[in-house]
Amino acid sequence: MTMKLEHFQQVLEISRTRSFSQAARNLYISQPSLSYSIKQLEEEIGHEIFKRSPEGVAITEFGQDYIHHASIILKELDILEDYCRFSQKKHRLTLKVVTLNINSASLAFSKMIERYANAPIDFSLLHYLSIDKVIGQLLYKQADLGLIGIISTYRKSTLAKLQANQISYHKLTSSPVYAVVGSANPLFFREGPITLNELLPYPIILYGDEGETPDYSIPYALGVTEQMTSIARVNSSHMLYSSVENTTAFTLATYGPKIFHALYGTRDLRMLEISDSTIFVDYGWIKPRKLPSTDLASEFLTFVTELY
Repeated sequence: MTMKLEHFQQVLEISRTRSFSQAARNLYISQPSLSYSIKQLEEEIGHEIFKRSPEGVAITEFGQDYIHHASIILKELDILEDYCRFSQKKHRLTLKVVTLNINSASLAFSKMIERYANAPIDFSLLHYLSIDKVIGQLLYKQADLGLIGIISTYRKSTLAKLQANQISYHKLTSSPVYAVVGSANPLFFREGPITLNELLPYPIILYGDEGETPDYSIPYALGVTEQMTSIARVNSSHMLYSSVENTTAFTLATYGPKIFHALYGTRDLRMLEISDSTIFVDYGWIKPRKLPSTDLASEFLTFVTELY
């Protein structure tokens, strides 16, 4: 059996465009040549990758698996090409961390930068709103490890997704949900816990756009978004906490007071316990099961562990 890289490229382009004609144009070949190439490939491997019909192109179940593996192979080729291209350049220490929007990771990341300030480094810390993107970065070896929070309501489904992708999960700590308010909100001066109902009269500020996956949204899990009269959205932590600090609005957080103080202790903000919240978040780190942790990733985790 002979499979060529051009077959992988052709299959991925067809799957992306859902069109043989458009894929042929993008690949700068004729449509008959592309159709013949895919037909020969399917005959050789003994499986259909695509179903053709007047309505368009559909991917078979086998085709979905084939595309998954082909994309990994092409990504590995890109990585190898980059390695060869830059192998003559000065060696840099590398660390790449991805998170499911965990701001506290920046504290550990800052310590890594400080420790290696005099060394040639190439460090990355990237936040995502989707756990699928975090998993994808790990599977394609674009990151050394990931940090995630698992909402208790969706713990079972999240762990199942990690297991299905051969990703190991290592719990660090659990945290309840807190409300965060500024001094313009009357609850700022409250002593003791509050209830969810007491928050409803005030606008809630959410992180992320309207298309954010609800399974990984604390407000959605609590059910407050359906009850709120006013909702505002921002896509940066700076805008979120600046808005809370200067209005009667509130937001929800799941990191504990220690981390909150380290991140936002200089702001005019307070964390309030919510007495009737049954939601909590497990924080942990993840990596592909079959890949060992790098020394720098392990060192980074020591700083993360100190935070909790």
